[in-house]
Amino acid sequence: MASKYLAFILLFVHIVGTLAVPDNEDSIEMRFRKMERDFSLSIKTLKSELKDTQDKLRYAQAEIEWTKSTVKAVNLELLATRTDLKETRIGLQQTQSELQKTRAELFATKSEFDKTHSTTDQIDGRFESEIPGSEEPRTGQQGKQDTKTHFPERKMLKPEPQSTWRRITKQFKRLTTRSRRVSGEHLEKAFSAQASNHENSLVTHQTVLFPRVILNEGSVYDNLTGVFTCPQSGVYHFSVTIMAFRNDEVETELVVNGNQVMVNYAAGNQRHNQGTNTVLLRLDIGDRVWVRINKNPSINTDGAIRIYGQSWSTFTGFMI
Repeated sequence: MASKYLAFILLFVHIVGTLAVPDNEDSIEMRFRKMERDFSLSIKTLKSELKDTQDKLRYAQAEIEWTKSTVKAVNLELLATRTDLKETRIGLQQTQSELQKTRAELFATKSEFDKTHSTTDQIDGRFESEIPGSEEPRTGQQGKQDTKTHFPERKMLKPEPQSTWRRITKQFKRLTTRSRRVSGEHLEKAFSAQASNHENSLVTHQTVLFPRVILNEGSVYDNLTGVFTCPQSGVYHFSVTIMAFRNDEVETELVVNGNQVMVNYAAGNQRHNQGTNTVLLRLDIGDRVWVRINKNPSINTDGAIRIYGQSWSTFTGFMI
């Protein structure tokens, strides 16, 4: 009997162990699947965070590029302001010099007038002293009047002061007019400039420079700032030519004192292509004219705007 009970107990233990093994195996497999799901979810989360970090990095880089472009544009505007101040000082010095010359000519004219008037008085006095009868009658020893040299009194006519002053006034006007004409001969109003290097990273409202000067009569164009300054009021002709790279496009504008007056568009397909535009403007003395990148997001993308340089892109202006 004892052996039968022992065999039954061993069989029961074997059956229980056999039934328990699958449960343990299923539990381990479920745990592995859960860990796999958790691991996959963690990988997806990390990828999403990495993508967000990359986007933030690209945005930060774009902000840095925009800041650099803004600083560059501000530096260019500062350089243009310094150039304008320098030109204003030069113009003031020239004006003072011309004023001093005019004063010297006026002083010389006045001195000539004084000399002429003094000489006229001396000549008149000498003629009056030499005219017979201009002296007092002489008397002899017996108190008789000597009438041998007595003639009727005659007066020498003096030149009219008004005619002399009119002549001096005309001479002064002639001198001052000639001074203005001579100084005006040096104020030529024409320039022509070309780009030098290719531009590859321009931004909106950035000035397009044309450093290579072909003609600059009177130094009216500053090749360091790309700005033309009007030396004399009148009507002026301006022409702008811009070349675009292959499979690229660019839009520029001509501005007067920062206000748009003309737009120029250039686009290249399989080859480079040029865009040219002209305009007539009435300017006053001191007006500033230059070329800059037009604000058109559909065409110009900040930091990626390009212009084909050298003699293919030009800026020209002259008075008509």
